[in-house]
Amino acid sequence: MPSYGITGASKGIGREFVHQISRDSPNVVFAIVRDVEAAIPKFPTSSNVHIIKGDVTDPVSLLEAAEQVSKINGGKPQLFRGPFTTAILGGLWATNAFLPLIEKGSEKKIVHISSTAADVGFVRTAGITWGVAYGVAKAGLNTQIARYAVELSPKGIKTLALSPGWVNTYEGPLPKSPELQQYQELQRSHYSKVYGDIDGPISPEASVRKSLQIIGELDETMSGQFLPHDVMRSIIKS
Repeated sequence: MPSYGITGASKGIGREFVHQISRDSPNVVFAIVRDVEAAIPKFPTSSNVHIIKGDVTDPVSLLEAAEQVSKINGGKPQLFRGPFTTAILGGLWATNAFLPLIEKGSEKKIVHISSTAADVGFVRTAGITWGVAYGVAKAGLNTQIARYAVELSPKGIKTLALSPGWVNTYEGPLPKSPELQQYQELQRSHYSKVYGDIDGPISPEASVRKSLQIIGELDETMSGQFLPHDVMRSIIKS
C-alpha cells in the first residue's frame, strides 16, 4: 500500500498530484496544506486522502505533519512529495522532517519540483534577466537534491529535482488582467527562443501525468539529477 505525502497540495500542480494519485485506491495520499478547512472542498471525498496541516516555511509544522502521517499510516510510508513554495529552506525542512518515514518505505523516493528558472542553458539562450531570486532559490534546491542523493544512496533512497514544464496554474478571474497577459506573452517569447514551437502552457493534468511517469521510472542512475523543461516536453509529445 504505497503512501504519498504532497506539500503545497492546496492548489495548482500539488492539488493535481493529489487528484491523480488518489484515483488508484490502494494509494494513500497525505495532502499537506497551510489551511485545512479551506482545502477540504478542493479534494475528493475519499478514504485514501488525508488532509494534514503543514507549512514548508515553518519547520515545526512540518515535524508535526510528519508525526500525524506516522500515526495514520503506522509509521511506514513510501513518501513522494512535491514542494514548490519555499525552495531552499522549505526543501531542507520538508526532507529532514519526513526522512525517518521515507527510510521505512519501499520505494524510497524524494522528488522536489524545480524550474527552468534554474536551468543555466535555458536562461542564457532565452535571455532571461528577471526572476533572479526565484531562479537562484531553485538552483539551490537542485544542489540539495544532488547532495541528498549522495548522502542517502547507502540507504537506497533516490532523489530528483523535476521541472514540471510551463504549466497553467492560474485560478483567478477571467479574462486575465492586461498585466498578466503581458507576462504570459513574455514567457512565451522566452520559450519560443529555445524551442520554437511553443503553443502555450500545458494543463496541470498533463504535467502531473507525465511527472508521475518519470517518478515511477526514477532509479539509482537518475538519482540526484535535475530534469529540465525539455525532458518533460519530449515526454508530453511522445
